[in-house]
Amino acid sequence: MYHITLPYCKITREIYNIYLKIFATYWRICIKIIGLQLFLNIFKRYANACTMCNCSNSENIK
Repeated sequence: MYHITLPYCKITREIYNIYLKIFATYWRICIKIIGLQLFLNIFKRYANACTMCNCSNSENIK
């Protein structure tokens, strides 16, 4: 088990939030352009990184 540095976590969380906003607004276009499978792969990668960093604990990563 290894620890991930907080700067990485913060960046990951910000990317994840931006990604969610873009997808929420343009999800139809996103899926058409990059395809659903690729989209889900990217989404999972950020979601996993976020989970490992405890993204929801914003007070830990500020």
